[in-house]
Amino acid sequence: MPLGGSTAIDGDVLPKGRYTRIAQGRPIAPVAEHIGMRWLAGGLLLLSLSCANAVPTPAHLDSELSRAEALFREQRWTEAAAVFDGCAQRAPGAPATYAAIVKSGHCRLALRDDKGALKLFERVTRDDAAFKVAPDAAGAACEQLHLLLLKQGKPLVRERLIARSRQALPEHAAIARICEREGDARLEAGSAGKAQEYYCLAGAGLSATGTNAVRLLTVPTGGYSVHPLRREDAAALAVVGAAKPAVGLALCELLSRRQAGWRAEDARARILHRQGKYAEAVAVWERMARSKQGPADEISLAAAETRGFKLGEIAAALPLYERWLRNYGRSPLREKAEYQQAGLLWMSGDYASAVAEFERYLRAYPHGPYVGEARRTLERARADLTNLRQAKKLATAAQGDPLVGDLALGEQQIAQGLYAEALKALNRFRGRQAHPQWGRAWYGYGVCRRNLGEPDKALTAWEEVLRQAALFTNTQHAAECRRAKGDVWLEDLAEPDKALDAYHVARAALPAGATDPEIEECIGQALLALGRVAEARTIFEDFRRREAGDPWRARHWDGLLALCAAPAAAPAQTPEERRAETLRRVADVHFAAERWDKADAIYLRAAKVAPVGETTEWCDMQRARICAYLDEPQQALKLYDRFRTEHVKSIWADDVLLRAGVLCAGPLNDARRGAKYFREIIASYPNGDRAEAAYLYLATLAWWDARWEEAERLHRAFLEKYPRSPFKEEFLTVRLPAIAARRVVPKEQ
Repeated sequence: MPLGGSTAIDGDVLPKGRYTRIAQGRPIAPVAEHIGMRWLAGGLLLLSLSCANAVPTPAHLDSELSRAEALFREQRWTEAAAVFDGCAQRAPGAPATYAAIVKSGHCRLALRDDKGALKLFERVTRDDAAFKVAPDAAGAACEQLHLLLLKQGKPLVRERLIARSRQALPEHAAIARICEREGDARLEAGSAGKAQEYYCLAGAGLSATGTNAVRLLTVPTGGYSVHPLRREDAAALAVVGAAKPAVGLALCELLSRRQAGWRAEDARARILHRQGKYAEAVAVWERMARSKQGPADEISLAAAETRGFKLGEIAAALPLYERWLRNYGRSPLREKAEYQQAGLLWMSGDYASAVAEFERYLRAYPHGPYVGEARRTLERARADLTNLRQAKKLATAAQGDPLVGDLALGEQQIAQGLYAEALKALNRFRGRQAHPQWGRAWYGYGVCRRNLGEPDKALTAWEEVLRQAALFTNTQHAAECRRAKGDVWLEDLAEPDKALDAYHVARAALPAGATDPEIEECIGQALLALGRVAEARTIFEDFRRREAGDPWRARHWDGLLALCAAPAAAPAQTPEERRAETLRRVADVHFAAERWDKADAIYLRAAKVAPVGETTEWCDMQRARICAYLDEPQQALKLYDRFRTEHVKSIWADDVLLRAGVLCAGPLNDARRGAKYFREIIASYPNGDRAEAAYLYLATLAWWDARWEEAERLHRAFLEKYPRSPFKEEFLTVRLPAIAARRVVPKEQ
């Protein structure tokens, strides 16, 4: 059956909820946002530490350091720490030694040994030579030591550390980060004056968030009494709160004392809301509403919305919406309030009121921003209302008819997914065609058979209902049986010609002048699966025009239209190839509609029918993409790796290897494995249409892994090979200058 809307973008899943589009030659952009996300999470420390490796080290340490680095990347913390410690003992005073000590400290942190890590970081920060010969390692040690001291709550020790660090490394970026972090801690502790001092010590290295904090802390000329909090101040406060919630809340506490301090209180509530502290956010908004601070309509609606939709207190929220609509009838937020009130009525189980309110809303706001979702929820509310009324009728009838009770039980079990149990209850209607509820029960019987993997028996059951309906027009659920037959032929049996016939019969049985959009969509999908692209495109384009205002549905139609525009496959020669091609087209339709389980099963069938050739290669690639969509990256890689062995000559081999590399660098967090796939593309398919993207990703991985010499080499090689790349400006103005600044140039002896 057609889905409501597309929820994923064409491409493989990247870190947690992110997707990337690789198809049709579009590279990931911005790549740095996806690949190497783990380096951002770990801070900038590891980027700076690798610079120490550019300084010559004693020859006997090279192999040990390489081994330690490999263990570190593999997160084998105990073994890595032991090797780093051994390196530090062998060549005391060497630049790489200090980097080894710091990395050993990182291993301790990963092992939750804060005490051991603190000793190692202190060992570096107390050595004057470290600041001279290995400034990056010393800066990293200062930064990690400061983080540990923050955790221990030792402000005086932190002050001494900052003073020593600033004296030894006055221009180092790590010192600016330390000063800003100290300013944050002082502000969270309520010491605004001290916070300003440390923010100022950060100098030009102060982040944009820190700069906003300083601006908000600065007392305006004439004092706070003559300068109320402005809209721009509230915007800056929101930026700080989004980046640093604790700092934002501290600023809200200070700024709420100014004139128009309600802006700070509103910002406090929104920060709490973003943190998931909904009850606290509601308390702030309700306190503001009682004291008549700020725009009452906006604040009261925020409180009602959070209470109803976030805290789930629907019974308490509904009176709030009724009061809001009485008090603020002319507010520009009225449309939103009416839409949300109708939704709460539906969630409360008052389906009749919800239907009435949604219908009134759609009449009042036919072109509003919530129209698409309102229509869908209205349909669900109508269905719920119908089911509720039928359940009440069944409950009344069941008092004198045990079969009615069996029907109610069976339908309840179907709703719960207990198809085997439901089958037993509904089977009691066998041979009871004279019963007024037989058609409804036997339709449910077919649903159970289908979901138990017996589509043929489902078709037999629905045929019985339709034969009965031909004799007795009052037979229930005949329309549902006609539609369900088409779904089985298309989705389970992959026979689009028979599915199309069934959908045409279902359309013809509709009352005169009536149309069913779901049946029309199914007809379009069956036509597309049959290769009748022009007819399918006409249907989908019509839907796309009608639902252009709904971004989710628009994307759904865009996916099906893109499939219409795909190039046709070469004509099949043998019966097996023709059947496999049909199965592939059906699976492609399911893939475009995001029916992943149906698509996967039919791709597998197609590959078995024609085990050699482009159809099998395509099916393996699509099944791997389905695994990636379903967050099963290891299973996806198993399928992708077939293109390194049995499908090595496939026209999609380079596409597949690129997807595999992105999968490794993204959700699997394995940049080294990802780099192997990218190098394989460059070596095996140097002139393919994926070589440029592979080169780009490989250079980006080196950039994010702070392998500066390798990063510079790859970036320059990329520009030499692809001088017209859209990334040329970024490489020349951002990346290469940053790489040059990061590299450590050995001092002359």
